[in-house]
Amino acid sequence: MTSTATQVRYFATRDSATAWRDEDRAMAHATIYSGDSLDEAREALKAYLLREAGHLMEGRSVTKPGDLWAIKRAAGLADLAQNVGELDPSDNPGSHKTVSREVEGLIWAITRTER
Repeated sequence: MTSTATQVRYFATRDSATAWRDEDRAMAHATIYSGDSLDEAREALKAYLLREAGHLMEGRSVTKPGDLWAIKRAAGLADLAQNVGELDPSDNPGSHKTVSREVEGLIWAITRTER
């Protein structure tokens, strides 16, 4: 009988909490990291969060005067980026473990899979 080692993979992703249509969910989904390191998944997620927050603060996403959604989302993304080290999917039971946080309609997650 041959013994096989368990393969562990980590995925960092972004999805929409509010998309109803398949097309909208597909447009909102982003795979930020896929690999075998939790630390690298956290770093990739943190960098992505900070880039997106910076993009929002540049004003490209403000559509009308007084519309503060971009500022609110950017602040939430920056806050999550500072706390991304707390995201540990290993605490969840089962072979497909996910930990996620929602920020202004977007779901940011790190998933750990075992095969």
